[in-house]
Amino acid sequence: MMAELMPCTLCGEPGRIYQTGQRIAVECQECFSRTPFLPTDTEVSIRWNKRTTGLKRGFLLPCPQCGGDPIERQPDGCLHWYVECSVCGFRTLARQTRDESIRKWNKRNG
Repeated sequence: MMAELMPCTLCGEPGRIYQTGQRIAVECQECFSRTPFLPTDTEVSIRWNKRTTGLKRGFLLPCPQCGGDPIERQPDGCLHWYVECSVCGFRTLARQTRDESIRKWNKRNG
């Protein structure tokens, strides 16, 4: 029996079973991150859920433009957050919450 799938570690959206022929993986419905293909839905759901719990909340991927380190920012006196690359300056649009800006950065839709 397949375990319930936890949210994606990169964007927080739901995962879904993805099958091609005899191969099965779990894929995020939003950012398309995916587990390796495994023989059964039980194995792949366990792998997805371990992956999900293995990363800390607030994890930031490298910059999609240059691979630089991202920085979370909330300008003084501003209620919005954004994430900006420390190397090239690429940034997300401002978001209402820190978590929302991190999800947007990790989706790479700046």
